[in-house]
Amino acid sequence: MEFCAICGGPLRARSMRRDLPWELRLRWQTKVVLLHDPAREFETLEEHYRGGKRKEAPRLDFRRGPGLEIQKTRAAFMPGGRFRLEGSTLGTPHAEFAGPEVEANEHPGRDEGLEWTQLPYYIAAHEACVEIAERVAACPRSGVRVRSLCTVWKVLRMRFEARDIEVMADPNPDADAARYLLMEHGYYLPFQFHDGGSLWASGHPRHWCMSDPIYPLDSTDAILSNLKPCGPEHQSPEISSFQQRFTTLPRELQDHVVSFLETAEPLPSRCTRLLPHEHWKHMLVSGRHLPFLWDVDIAAVERYCSSADDNAGTRPDWELLVRSLSQRLVRRGAQDDAVSMGLEENYYDRGDVPNGLRNRRRIWQLVEEMYVGDVLPVARVRGWAAPPPPPTMPRYWDEDGEPVYPVIRVLGLADSYSEMVWNRSPRRKD
Repeated sequence: MEFCAICGGPLRARSMRRDLPWELRLRWQTKVVLLHDPAREFETLEEHYRGGKRKEAPRLDFRRGPGLEIQKTRAAFMPGGRFRLEGSTLGTPHAEFAGPEVEANEHPGRDEGLEWTQLPYYIAAHEACVEIAERVAACPRSGVRVRSLCTVWKVLRMRFEARDIEVMADPNPDADAARYLLMEHGYYLPFQFHDGGSLWASGHPRHWCMSDPIYPLDSTDAILSNLKPCGPEHQSPEISSFQQRFTTLPRELQDHVVSFLETAEPLPSRCTRLLPHEHWKHMLVSGRHLPFLWDVDIAAVERYCSSADDNAGTRPDWELLVRSLSQRLVRRGAQDDAVSMGLEENYYDRGDVPNGLRNRRRIWQLVEEMYVGDVLPVARVRGWAAPPPPPTMPRYWDEDGEPVYPVIRVLGLADSYSEMVWNRSPRRKD
């Protein structure tokens, strides 16, 4: 099974039984995009600075002209782990996949004639995940390093480079070496998706992680169903004074003050009641503070407000709703016998939101947390052998994807758990 390089979910072959309910739910996983770089920036840098032999080599200029941006090619996942490219332009309705078959996420090499055997280097991802990544890049927030699809490409390309280095550094790699690099946060997947050491092995088709993140059903109505009425308010003199001064400011100054809440970090869950409720409602529908809710139905929100106004004493608590929706998925730190206890989902576990929206929030967060070089190769310990030295990895770009000069090699990681077992082993001889 192949996996999406962005969300870690499976890439599925198209089924002939499209009338099955579970096939309809999983259809989004069959829509695959292969990303590739026509400028071959990574391969050029790798060859230019190979092995650090030319530290004095001149700095390369990779200003991208028209036609050299990261390319997206739709493809169909085929049995045997290969992909068949579409035979027409991306976005053409009912495009037929009549192009050549290619591999993805595989290290390219040279044949006997010193020609590249795999060109270009394809990275496979769900079409939905690529769309979310592009949306993240289009509305950058404080603390987010992904500013373009090119940055996403560099993040993923260096992750696969770390995997390749890790496999090559293994003195006795498995015949079927892991084809995908598992992130430390486990892609924020529930523990059951790692059962038996196989990602997604026990995932049920109806689980929220399997739901379409682009088209969740009735998402606006489901979000509004979480609105709670405001309780009796007894504003302190300080809060009343702040609101009076805030509402007298020009609208552009009010917007400037509120803009400081536009951050990738979750808002504190405790309501302060400093801002008027109308501002919190605007945060929900504007898309600036909760950009992953890009499809909120403004008309449905206004209808809800009209019905709420008809019932005295039932003013909805927009502040509580916005603060709750801003919460992130977090991995529990608690462990039992070195086994992770699973996933804590904050509001998205307790709130009544569509499964597709929960999955979208997960993928959005994964992209916002990306940075170039966020994965390093690990020196694995096999059996009772001594821990090998950590492998090194070249650093061609900084965390934002800007070229680094001169190129340095970053030390990888040691498998601390395996090293601990080896050090405690009675078979060890000093």
